[in-house]
Amino acid sequence: MAQIYVRPQPLETPAVPDVAFLRFLSLIATHDWHKSPLIVDFKKDMTHAEIAAIKADFTDKRKSFPLMSIITHFDATSHWTRNGPSAVILKRLGLLAKVSLLTAEAGRLSGTAFDSKTIFRPPASDDWDCLIHLKPIIAARRHEALDLTDDVLAAFQTSTDHLDNSKKKLKPIKANKLPVLDLSHGNIAKPDNRLLLDFDAVNEYVAALRETFGELAYFFVDPHGGTVVTVVWKTAQFKTVVWDGEEECLTGGRMTEKEEKGKRRTALKLSPNIAAMVEDFRLLGNGLVWHVEIRPEKWRI
Repeated sequence: MAQIYVRPQPLETPAVPDVAFLRFLSLIATHDWHKSPLIVDFKKDMTHAEIAAIKADFTDKRKSFPLMSIITHFDATSHWTRNGPSAVILKRLGLLAKVSLLTAEAGRLSGTAFDSKTIFRPPASDDWDCLIHLKPIIAARRHEALDLTDDVLAAFQTSTDHLDNSKKKLKPIKANKLPVLDLSHGNIAKPDNRLLLDFDAVNEYVAALRETFGELAYFFVDPHGGTVVTVVWKTAQFKTVVWDGEEECLTGGRMTEKEEKGKRRTALKLSPNIAAMVEDFRLLGNGLVWHVEIRPEKWRI
């Protein structure tokens, strides 16, 4: 975002935040991260020769720079982006920015009232390996979704049925529809039921997925009422590892024979068990997961 204000040319420096945000989307959607770094001149004193030298060094040593390289006076190697984003995330980021920009431009040129929140609606994408569908009634923030489903709308009761639709107001969700924590104590016969405050089951579930399977897959979800977790495999991590220890191994894999120093011994080839992982997705989200949709025909593992 700093680049929009530091180097707005050939345009004027944006005076309102929505214009700056649209230019930011344009920058993310159009910048060729593979061929050129983003050079942010905070001091506004870089010469053309210095900028040319930075670009030449980037081209010569491309493999040593991160995928998204942002160069400043204080960081000549883009150290703070070295751990991310990955190629998958960067591609997704560019797609989201492009679709959001097109939506904003179409809305502004339509001549009618435009709901700016629609630019945050994720585009339909075929780049997924697995979808984890969650139960909407468990999603604590489902009322924040851009596209409210019928079951969410049904949870809100209109308080002025005699008025026309434009004047109706929505009641809050009834307390008996909110998540309830059931605490059973040994010295209390009746459970202590209390409303859960600041508890987001979807957020906790996705955090657990990333902690458990983060090395093997990406997990995407809309934090504002999303009920579908998109899974993309990190195919580069799906490598077969040879295990030939003497102790018992309970991990599934394929058995193979190999020769070593004239002696025949058994080696175990271990590879990620996708079927077990998908089942773990269900078990980890027990009570929250509705069903898991997979596309094994698309997998290249």
